[in-house]
Amino acid sequence: MEKSPRDTQAPVRLLILWAVLILVASAAAKEKPLPESGFAAALASVRAAAAEIKLAQLEPAVSVKLEDSLDFLDSADVADGWAVAGHDLERMSAADKREREARLRGSFLFVKNVANGFIRRHLDSARQEILLKPLDAFQARELESALAARMRNLEMLEIKYGPNSAKLNVVEVLVNHFLLRGIPAFGVDAQGSPGPLEMVLSYSTSYVTPAWSRRDGTGILIASACEGGVRYYFLRPGWGRNALLPAYMAVGGLLAAKEEGVLRNPFAMEPDFGGFLSWGAVKAGIIFGDDTRVMLNRQFQFIPYLF
Repeated sequence: MEKSPRDTQAPVRLLILWAVLILVASAAAKEKPLPESGFAAALASVRAAAAEIKLAQLEPAVSVKLEDSLDFLDSADVADGWAVAGHDLERMSAADKREREARLRGSFLFVKNVANGFIRRHLDSARQEILLKPLDAFQARELESALAARMRNLEMLEIKYGPNSAKLNVVEVLVNHFLLRGIPAFGVDAQGSPGPLEMVLSYSTSYVTPAWSRRDGTGILIASACEGGVRYYFLRPGWGRNALLPAYMAVGGLLAAKEEGVLRNPFAMEPDFGGFLSWGAVKAGIIFGDDTRVMLNRQFQFIPYLF
């Protein structure tokens, strides 16, 4: 029985279809798609754009340095958001880590300068949008992170130095803002973040103790005291807004005057020793000795910037 032309063409068409599918699959395997987002995608997009404009022919020196920077960034274990990681960093000192991160940031800055300057000038807007889309996305995220970090720094600065912070006297200003400013825990670091600590060196005019014995006829005992300690600021969102969540707390020791009353000199006679704890502006102290007693106070300055 003789086959019809339609019957003989069917296997040929099937073979042609299989050949086309194999060619398409092999081409897709050779052409690896670029990642769409993240740090690695940003680097890959710059490579692709540099190859398209033939940067090696246009600017050989720039191309060599760009390739070196891209290779260094590819070899480093850098997570998105500049979280530098990797097992090799665990064995590095703090100074070496800072130096390596500075080199990473410097290399990426050069890559961005080349991409945003030279490469973009040799691409039309349509190709820029296609090729450099991952770089644009990463730069937008980087800008958002930088702005968020700056706003966070401003919030912390407001907590420590704003209207709800502790009122310092002249001695505390000199010690904290001049002598201790170079210590990150007390001053402001290179990123603009304030440290949480502050020295307390003050004179309190009137700690009050309820006196059930009524020795002075008023029902309270008043004592003046010198305080020395450390103030800790709660540099977290939501703090410094009210008495329950104040901007700071403080702890330290105090020397109370033997003589009762306001504006007494603790060093006129042998002082009483004790300690204090403050939660915001509210302070509680305790004096040890023959007449152990608890004292209460609220921070205020009788004479501004003095005591």
